[in-house]
Amino acid sequence: MKNSKNLTQPLITAEHLKRNAIAYDRQSTDENAGSRALHQNQIELAQAYGWPEHLIEIIHEDMGRGGASVDDRIGWQRVLADVANNAVGIVFATSVSPLTRQVSAYEQLLSLAANHGTLLCVDNQIIDPSEQLRRDDQ
Repeated sequence: MKNSKNLTQPLITAEHLKRNAIAYDRQSTDENAGSRALHQNQIELAQAYGWPEHLIEIIHEDMGRGGASVDDRIGWQRVLADVANNAVGIVFATSVSPLTRQVSAYEQLLSLAANHGTLLCVDNQIIDPSEQLRRDDQ
C-alpha cells in the first residue's frame, strides 16, 4: 500500500488522530523480510488514515514469542498500558493471532480499548471495540 491516497473511516475521529497509532506484531518465529513489509504496510495504512509519522509506533518486542501466553510478552503489556493511559487512538494488527491466542487476553484488550476510546484495525478492518462488546452482550 502506498501512502499516495488518503483513506476515510467514520469511526476515526480527530481525537483518535491526536493519540498514537500502534502497530503490534508478534510472530512465533524471528522477524523476517515479510514481517518488515507488514510493518511498512501498517505504517502506510496509519498515515493514509491521517496519523502523522511521529505518532505511529511499531511494537515488535514480542517477535519470536509464541501466542499461547501473554505473561512474558513485554510488547503486549506495553500495548495494554498505553491503551489504559489514553495514549492510543488505534491498534493495528494483521490478524487476531499476532495479538493473542488467549480469548481472555483478547477480551481484556477489547474491554480496555472500549473503555478508553481506542479503535482496533485487524486484517485492515477498523472496529470500535465498544460496538463489538455491545453486539457480544446481545
